[in-house]
Amino acid sequence: MGNVEITRKYFDRNIEYFRKVKYLKQERLLNHIASLLESKLEGMVLDIGSGGKIPYAARNIKFFVSADISFNSLNSLKMHLKPFIFSALNTDARFLPFKKNCFNFLVMSNLVHHLCGDSLKSSQANIKSVFAESFRVLDKSGRIFIIEPLVVNGAENIQKIMFPATKRLIGLIGKPMVYFTSSQRLADYVKEAGFEIVNVSRLDYKDALISPWLSGLDIPIKFTPFSFYLLEGLKHAR
Repeated sequence: MGNVEITRKYFDRNIEYFRKVKYLKQERLLNHIASLLESKLEGMVLDIGSGGKIPYAARNIKFFVSADISFNSLNSLKMHLKPFIFSALNTDARFLPFKKNCFNFLVMSNLVHHLCGDSLKSSQANIKSVFAESFRVLDKSGRIFIIEPLVVNGAENIQKIMFPATKRLIGLIGKPMVYFTSSQRLADYVKEAGFEIVNVSRLDYKDALISPWLSGLDIPIKFTPFSFYLLEGLKHAR
């Protein structure tokens, strides 16, 4: 079984844990994200990989689509989402079933590190595919917002070296492998897809908890090489 399928099954099994326990531990961070996004999102909005939690309210959104590889995450979202026009789509973000130029805004929150494949090369290919698809479905002046825990450059390089051994170890306990990028590498992926980077902001919430490879082993982010970032990209017509 490939890592993408392991990831899907993992979230199908554990979504209520994430809702009831993990999201509560990051409540201040999620509320801050909501304050940053709510005034900007309008029109047609696509959220990819929400994991059963949408921290922002509708306000100016005319139509909202939540796309997730986990069916149970979408069901959980339906039960808890504040009421507004909403469509749930169980799909793989590498192969979005939408026409070109159909969304005004796209949001990815805590998704990129879960795009890990069975090797470093396939992980990088998955990330590139998702950003290419994001570029395709956004309209000619569309914007993408990415909220993601990112590592310093040195930690990313160590992670690359340790990828095979880490994946084997994580696999022994039935967990999906994850792959974290640096802020510079993430910006490179986004620019390679065709976006202009218009903002990269560090979200200074050092009390936020993170469990990089083992869920349940929550560590204050200030004691790790991670920081949460918000990256905003603008699509220009090619």
